[in-house]
Amino acid sequence: MEPGAAGAQPARSSMPSPRASVLELNGVVAMRNPIRTVAGTAGFLAALLVPAAAASAHTALVDAAAAPHLYWAKNGGTIIRAKLNGTGVTRLVIRQAGPVGVAVSSSHLYWADNNSGTIMEANLNGTGVTTLVTGQAEPVGVAVSSSHLYWADYGGTIMAANLNGTGVTTLVTGQTGPVGVAVSSSHIYWTNLGGGTIMAANLSGTGVTTLVSGQLLPEGMAVGL
Repeated sequence: MEPGAAGAQPARSSMPSPRASVLELNGVVAMRNPIRTVAGTAGFLAALLVPAAAASAHTALVDAAAAPHLYWAKNGGTIIRAKLNGTGVTRLVIRQAGPVGVAVSSSHLYWADNNSGTIMEANLNGTGVTTLVTGQAEPVGVAVSSSHLYWADYGGTIMAANLNGTGVTTLVTGQTGPVGVAVSSSHIYWTNLGGGTIMAANLSGTGVTTLVSGQLLPEGMAVGL
């Protein structure tokens, strides 16, 4: 069983507690608490049942292309990894202020720290923890492409930066509680928890479009590639 990190603070976001949902970002299957068994649409299969470690998990990701592991952020300030069968639960990163959203590439792990207002990075084994972006208000969902990081700020913006954290750009403003983020080769997608909508825009932030409305507190976002 994975013990909680000492001294960490709960996330400051005013968002409702996450419900169960399943996401897929860039060929990465992601799930909201609780962790269940799901099949991804890009040839990935996650067969997971880790209730003790996942009891307060925010977001979980599995990237079979990079390594056969599931990654998630947990209340209490930790980033955790397990094998696809749920064994080998390992704390990779501890003493984070309030990690929420998680994204993974072939070489790195990224997360939003809601309490400290930062976007963080580490190697897939948890080493090399680096603060990429500071000064964010309420960062939540994170997505990664081959060249950029994207994240939602619950205060109403969709943000982007280069993978090294430079070039921070506000892509979209005036949103009502954006939470989940996903990215394809041509568009960025997000949920507006407060507005009950599913949104899309070009990667430059232009062409903001409401795709779906009338949803009740939408959170996780996925795009099938």
